Amino acid sequence: MACIYRLLALLMLSIRSAESADPSGKFCGANTKTTRQISSNIDVVLAKLVQGTAQNGFSATSYGNSKDQVYGLAQCRGDVSSNDCLSCIQDASKEIRKRCPDKADARIWYEYCFLRYNTKNFIGEVDTSYGVIYYNVANVTDPDAFNEKLGALMDRIKSQAVAPINKGLGKGESKLSPFETLYALVQCTRDLSQLSCAQCLAIAIGNFPTFCNSRKGCRVLYSSCYVRETMALMYQLPALLLLSICSAESADPLGQYCGANTKTTRQISSNIDVVLAKLVQSTAQNGFSATFYGNAKDQVYGLAQCRGDVSSNDCLSCIQDASKEIRKRCPDQADARIWYDYCFIRYNTENFIGEVDTSYGVFYYNVANVTDPDAFNEKLGTLMDRIKSQAVAPINKGLGKGESKLSPFETLYALVQCTRDLSQLSCAQCLAIAIGNFPTFCNSRKGCRVLYSSCYVRTHVHPYVLRTVVFSAFHKLAIYVAKCVLGKSFDLLHGEFDIYESLKPQTDALPGNLNQLLDLPQLLGKGMTSLTSFRPVAKRTMRSNPRLKPECLTVPCRRRSKYQS
Repeated sequence: MACIYRLLALLMLSIRSAESADPSGKFCGANTKTTRQISSNIDVVLAKLVQGTAQNGFSATSYGNSKDQVYGLAQCRGDVSSNDCLSCIQDASKEIRKRCPDKADARIWYEYCFLRYNTKNFIGEVDTSYGVIYYNVANVTDPDAFNEKLGALMDRIKSQAVAPINKGLGKGESKLSPFETLYALVQCTRDLSQLSCAQCLAIAIGNFPTFCNSRKGCRVLYSSCYVRETMALMYQLPALLLLSICSAESADPLGQYCGANTKTTRQISSNIDVVLAKLVQSTAQNGFSATFYGNAKDQVYGLAQCRGDVSSNDCLSCIQDASKEIRKRCPDQADARIWYDYCFIRYNTENFIGEVDTSYGVFYYNVANVTDPDAFNEKLGTLMDRIKSQAVAPINKGLGKGESKLSPFETLYALVQCTRDLSQLSCAQCLAIAIGNFPTFCNSRKGCRVLYSSCYVRTHVHPYVLRTVVFSAFHKLAIYVAKCVLGKSFDLLHGEFDIYESLKPQTDALPGNLNQLLDLPQLLGKGMTSLTSFRPVAKRTMRSNPRLKPECLTVPCRRRSKYQS
């Protein structure tokens, strides 16, 4: 897990979380006061809406008589689960009463649901009298091509939405480039006719040229319909760019996060130690673990996962190191996370299990560029699509990896992984956000890594996926002599290898005076070598550390790798 860089850029992003408990918007009718009876009827309507919407994803009802009658409507987004729908509607029914306590006309929008009530009958009527509009401050690079793609996509999903079988929902996507995908979703409330739904969506989309022109993301929320378009990364990124040169050989983590506003107590600290012990034990057996310990406000949740292609011994060693290092680096924080090349571990007093978390990220990229960016980006986009599909398949436990030939001498390797607590949809969402950073920060780079708390993406033109390489006796002789002559400069030229096992090589065919010299360890390792360039790679890992003592032409000492069992 050591790193060697001629020049390495470490980018740490504090990214606003994509999901929060706050509503997207609300409306409280200023001129609509409640009475005691109306307030009582509102409570009855809300209870009926929660029950009806949880079962069907939509509900429209009324309660009361004459001027005290209250009408209500609630609907969940058509692509969310019944559990998410119920949770959202329950939150909305409580929050709307807090935010509009004395109003007879109230509406509240969430990411997953919408709820409203009024003493006037609005059921079946198009209502665009009040709207909430969000847009991304970032613009696309090619507005004409973007707008053309967006227009075609909107026409297609509008047609879906007005079809009765789709219950007001239309959604789709369109490729903008090998790395960027445009996603769009529209929805009408299910009380509307086909004509009324089409009318509402036309009004909502009609706002785009004025408020959302060429924006990377936009949302228009009305009481009768909803429109959203977004790219994989749609939030404004306050970024801190740090240039760092690392030592050649160390076991330092790739990154860590210590929540500044999350202080521990004595009891929480004790619970963290218990959680870490449970994580180490379980992750070594299964490659993944999610657990918790404690009661009430002192409860601590923890998660640990190893890279899906590493051995159980390497996994155990990495998790043990991580569990110790995270306590040193974040001694007083209740929210802490640490990334290594082989594993990731985190804990928090808030329950994050099963939630997509891209609120903090660590980026690495190689400063060298590829020679043919267009061909490279096309290959990379195709490879990413393929391994994303692997990762979301349950049988692969969140892991996807593959390779693609760039030339007879160069191969592009890629690996993606989600934490195994995520659903298939959540995994796909996290990877889309991670890969969405590539055009901005990793464009045409020979290597790039994006590390989030819920997923991980890496590309490189040198292999880092685990594969066995057996070196010949003459190869070992060349390595040893070169290390004697060139020292550390040879490490830069050659790349990396690990010593896993000591075996005496077959040397019968060699001159007798070389037998003693070639009594070297058989190298069974993970090769990361450049056969086409004498430039050092920007990221290198050296887990073994062979030492050149005694001097050349004597039998070298053997020093076991820290990851060798």
